[in-house]
Amino acid sequence: MSVGDAYRGTEARAKDFDAVFLGCPHYGIEEVMSVINYVKSRGFGRARKPIYIATTPFVINALGQDIINRLKEFNIHLVLTTCPVVSPFLKSVGVGTVATESVKQMYYLPRWLALII
Repeated sequence: MSVGDAYRGTEARAKDFDAVFLGCPHYGIEEVMSVINYVKSRGFGRARKPIYIATTPFVINALGQDIINRLKEFNIHLVLTTCPVVSPFLKSVGVGTVATESVKQMYYLPRWLALII
């Protein structure tokens, strides 16, 4: 599945969730780059809802601070080695409903953190 496939139709349901969380398992450089390329193909418009991507220190170092800062301008945030299932991260940023492509998150988030998927 491509990033475009994962997001197809989300614009129509934007009121249904507070944020998007990707990266379960953590995204590698190729997956993060696919999100960047998807955003570029859309004209680098700012995402209406925050997009959080769990990744590793290797990926963050490979991208560099300029790209990370640019992503933040577009409401895309790289989250270092955080699993929302075992971390209070999403609740700490005010997320009560989340869109995700991860079956693991779809299963565990409502059960462990009472988040709505």
